[in-house]
Amino acid sequence: MRPTQLAYKRIDATEARDLMDTLCPQLLHYRLSHHLQVSGSRFDCPSFAFETRVLARALGSALEGAPQLQARLVAALSPMDEQHKVEHSQELAAIVVEALLTLCHEGKPEVLTVEIAELVNAILVGRHERLEISAKKVGAILRQQLGLYAGRKSAGYTLLLDSSTRRRIHRLSATYAVLSGWQEGCDDCATENDQGVVSEQSCGKLEGQPVHDAPIDGNVHNVHDVHHVHEAAGEAKQ
Repeated sequence: MRPTQLAYKRIDATEARDLMDTLCPQLLHYRLSHHLQVSGSRFDCPSFAFETRVLARALGSALEGAPQLQARLVAALSPMDEQHKVEHSQELAAIVVEALLTLCHEGKPEVLTVEIAELVNAILVGRHERLEISAKKVGAILRQQLGLYAGRKSAGYTLLLDSSTRRRIHRLSATYAVLSGWQEGCDDCATENDQGVVSEQSCGKLEGQPVHDAPIDGNVHNVHDVHHVHEAAGEAKQ
């Protein structure tokens, strides 16, 4: 982490050895005296992007018992986190997740990769992008980057939107910081927990748990919401 004032002092090998001789015993003492406290830390920043969240958890746990220092750590990492979110939100995978999030809230039990591609391309048009992707490209993104699998059916490659898939899509939306009006969460998204119990809970609660294994310039507020773009695309077809 860079200091607030970028003033670096070069040290020679002798100074480096003296510094190690001073710091290493202190660090060892801290480790031995705070091991249980640090190892049991529940410090977390669920609103952070995955990369920043992992770093915050690692550094914040070492500051367990010092909430003021943890707050300073969060403030120091926030600019880095915003940059990660901007970068993720503009990836193609993020736009595919954005389309899937909308399709989840339409109550569809399943969706063709062709339909996903159409919605992704509508979003790209709404954001004045010239890129257009195919259903085959969508299938590759689902499989390789999002950990979702579209099976082959008579109508084409289809993604089942069952409860586990919906949960993963909502969590992926947090991982990729998608630019969607659903990011605030709705109050009637039906989900199923690991015991098979269906409950109604806000999408925001799901989005606060980013997926850990999921492999721009401009003002975010000027971006069209995905469900608005989808409605416009449907009207244009009619």
